[in-house]
Amino acid sequence: MNISTSLNSVFAKRGSRVERELLHFLEKKGYFVVRAAGSGHLGAPDILAFKLGRYLGFEVKSSTLEELRFSREQLERMEEWQKGTGIAMYVAWKIPRKGFKFLPLSYLRKSNKTVVIKKDDAEMLSYGLEDL
Repeated sequence: MNISTSLNSVFAKRGSRVERELLHFLEKKGYFVVRAAGSGHLGAPDILAFKLGRYLGFEVKSSTLEELRFSREQLERMEEWQKGTGIAMYVAWKIPRKGFKFLPLSYLRKSNKTVVIKKDDAEMLSYGLEDL
């Protein structure tokens, strides 16, 4: 196994752990929750949550850096999913010692190939679960 494969495995395990953490958090808030394993390859959200006519989709991210980066293509797939299903989509960024920050897709800005969200912006602009 090369170093790249090994690092990908570590990040995948951490991502799965954070997804399960959000899943349990949503369940405690009374949501019915579905986690889509391997969702990144399908363009589907990592987690779907349903509660009394509320339908939410989450792309779960975790980073200890001062900013979060992911591909423009991934954001465009989330936008297509939101448009095609009517399910409100959010990036759920787990920030260490601060919990989840929920950002609607409309708050995200695309550059040529990436989407960048600064931690300070996420903390200022994000919603709490009760606001979604």
